[in-house]
Amino acid sequence: MIDSAAFIQRLNRFKPLSLKLSSSLTDGIRVNRFEAQETFLSPGNYAAAIYFIQSGIVRGAIEGEAERMTTWFKQEGDLVIPQNVFNQQASEEYISAIAKTAVLAIPIKHVQKIMETSSE
Repeated sequence: MIDSAAFIQRLNRFKPLSLKLSSSLTDGIRVNRFEAQETFLSPGNYAAAIYFIQSGIVRGAIEGEAERMTTWFKQEGDLVIPQNVFNQQASEEYISAIAKTAVLAIPIKHVQKIMETSSE
């Protein structure tokens, strides 16, 4: 079962959402689970979703001269909006779970469909 209440509360901090919009968003959610050190987006690939972290820690990194350089960390309750997700260009960053992590994934195609049909 998907518990989307915390996700909707997080979005409501930006702008209160109508019940219809909240419901539309949660209809497309799926749960992804990642093991520690598992990379779920890497350079050259296209981000297919935005994420809400239910538990765990996520790291963003880019390729440095000698090794990957961390650019950000996100934790439980944070949104992760991958680089270039909305314009569908290849990513230039790595996104990895630091610890065992569970995220709600909202496919970008679902978000775009809602944007086309909703006046909100």
